[in-house]
Amino acid sequence: MKMDTAKLVVFGHFISVLIFSFGLELVVSSRDVALHKDATQSSTLSSYFAGRAVDGIPGRDGGGGHCSHTRTGHNQAWWKVDLGDVYRIQTINITYRRDCCSHTNFGPNCSNTCHCMSGGCDPDTGVCHIPGCQHGWTGDSCSTHECPSGYFGPDCSTECHCKTGGCYIVNGSCNTRGCQDGWRGNTCNQECVNSTFGQDCNQTCHCANSGCDRISGTCTIPGCTEGWTGGTCSQECLACRFGKDCLHECHCKLEGCDKVDGTCNVTGCVDGWRGKSCDHTCDFTHYGPNCLHECHCNISGCSNTDGICQTPGCEDGWTGPSCSAAQEQISSKSECPHIAEVSTSVEATCTTCYALFGTLFAISIICNIGLIIHCVRMRFQNSRTQTPPKELQTYRNHEEDYDGIDSSTIDKTRNIYDTIVQ
Repeated sequence: MKMDTAKLVVFGHFISVLIFSFGLELVVSSRDVALHKDATQSSTLSSYFAGRAVDGIPGRDGGGGHCSHTRTGHNQAWWKVDLGDVYRIQTINITYRRDCCSHTNFGPNCSNTCHCMSGGCDPDTGVCHIPGCQHGWTGDSCSTHECPSGYFGPDCSTECHCKTGGCYIVNGSCNTRGCQDGWRGNTCNQECVNSTFGQDCNQTCHCANSGCDRISGTCTIPGCTEGWTGGTCSQECLACRFGKDCLHECHCKLEGCDKVDGTCNVTGCVDGWRGKSCDHTCDFTHYGPNCLHECHCNISGCSNTDGICQTPGCEDGWTGPSCSAAQEQISSKSECPHIAEVSTSVEATCTTCYALFGTLFAISIICNIGLIIHCVRMRFQNSRTQTPPKELQTYRNHEEDYDGIDSSTIDKTRNIYDTIVQ
């Protein structure tokens, strides 16, 4: 039978030890009082007598003949020594055999196991010959199978950062899947790198300078790269914004713009904007899609979307709500039908006025001529009936003058009148 412990019993001046195989020293004032004293034991195996335990030779190997040994197969084994007197014992030194333990066992009856990384351990104390414990073991003798919470591996020296439940002390695998913020890997002992952060490092920051905090993602130096925004620079720009921190706005007509440089995904700006990113407004004299139209307002320019003058009134030679139509270009073929109608109406009205004036002028001339002719005839008629004899010759002379008027002249006058009336 192998005993796990040694039991020392004192009876008067006797010392009894229940042990399997050992050597013994009883020290009183630095003197071994058990040396070469009478010793007995419950049984003896071969030549391993009880007296060998107090022969003064501290041999550890059973084969060297300096250890006592009881027989196997007994339920209990004991050994005792007669000191021959009564002593106040200061120290009891028991030396166990070394040769019965393997390189990984130590202690009484080699009952304890050390888990040294290499080289084995002392058979008495279990201290590793080469420092260092196997994974999941700790202590001087590497016999404690328990690491502090959050640690694993050789000497429990490696820390795991599992989110909940800790990790297996041998290989560090998380008992519950998932790492704390800022850590990654099967054992959650690798820090986030390459601008990643958060749980399992599954988020990416897009900071313009120096990266970000691996736990919170906050940029070390504020400022995002083109196309990103937010405190952690992990939010993409909206469809209508671009550039660093998404500070710039594009005004593309369709489908937004590139988040980095703002180039429109489909070419074309909304009214009032221009440029490849449609981020430049029209100047005060242009308007419409891509600012292609020009207004000629007299004061203050025009709206960049529809061209309407901010203050009514056009420059000389221009007309319309946006002062973009040249006056000489207005005709019946104008793109604005109401303008053509007005022009045609004005022209027709002017023509009528000219015709009416000419007719009235011609009628006035004819009436005057007719009145003259009528007056002349009436005078001749009155002169024939009322004029005294003295003056008759004078009127007759006038009558002769009147009768001498060329009839062709009168005919020509009538023809001119007829032509004018027609």
